[in-house]
Amino acid sequence: MGLFRKKKDDEAVDPEERSPQPGIKYKDLMVMNELMKLGADLSQPRHVNYFLYAPDSRSAEAMAVEAREHGLLAKTSGSVPDPPGQ
Repeated sequence: MGLFRKKKDDEAVDPEERSPQPGIKYKDLMVMNELMKLGADLSQPRHVNYFLYAPDSRSAEAMAVEAREHGLLAKTSGSVPDPPGQ
């Protein structure tokens, strides 16, 4: 039984839907499948970087404080210039 089979009625699966068995979104299963094809050992822990953007430095620091309270490492940096046309 493959992870990425079409539905019984041959309708394509919506990547945003969750699979019935593990409850993981199909798009996440597709990424994990590609990682395994490349030899990744998915049983090993991974480092993940999250980038969040805040409207001002005060909000950014409040976000970092809350992240730290949940056991994450968090730091703030200077503002990002607006892209042209924004």
